[in-house]
Amino acid sequence: FFKMKNVKKVGYFDENFFLYFEETDFCFRAYKRKQKIYVLTDTNVIHKGGWSVNLNNKLEIEANKHWHFMWSKFYYNKKHNGLLYAYLITAPFMFRSLLKSFFYFFINTEKFKIYYARFSGLFNAYINKKSWYRPIIKNQKV
Repeated sequence: FFKMKNVKKVGYFDENFFLYFEETDFCFRAYKRKQKIYVLTDTNVIHKGGWSVNLNNKLEIEANKHWHFMWSKFYYNKKHNGLLYAYLITAPFMFRSLLKSFFYFFINTEKFKIYYARFSGLFNAYINKKSWYRPIIKNQKV
């Protein structure tokens, strides 16, 4: 819940983010502007992740999540800590994702797709491409 007068002081959500880090970015900007942020510690929410996804699309959705997480991680750090810091903080992920992509290419196509998505998300962020990846969803009767 937001007071719109405070949102206007902080600025709206950064539309460059997709799926990850948008609320982290917003809260960090609010914190820098000395806005109050409340955390409800006694509240429980049950998130049934993936329940709305057709199981035939599960791998594609998972790859999408990994791609955007890595892209957003780099973008967030570049935005708030500078380009060099963003490279330093994400380089180990880039290296591991690339190695695991090569490793799983021959033995596990599902893990290959996940690690390649992580690599691709970071690579696209490194070359300053906007967030573009979207899953290929197979339509099916429910």
